[in-house]
Amino acid sequence: MGEDLPIAITLGNDPVITIVAGMPMGYDQSEYEMAGALRGAPAPIATAPLTGFDVPWGSEVVIEGVVESRKRQI
Repeated sequence: MGEDLPIAITLGNDPVITIVAGMPMGYDQSEYEMAGALRGAPAPIATAPLTGFDVPWGSEVVIEGVVESRKRQI
């Protein structure tokens, strides 16, 4: 499509978030809602400042950026 792809990578998450990230789920299902159901309490989330994506609150590291469209490095 020729558009840049914004990304947000989180490290050092609650283990429940990591478990849910590997579960097969439908596109209309929320991983955060599933994590909250497994925890027995809502999973806290924050908004990443650059991309505006929801990220797990309390992550040790959040890496944000953009994968530039149609650019290659050799």
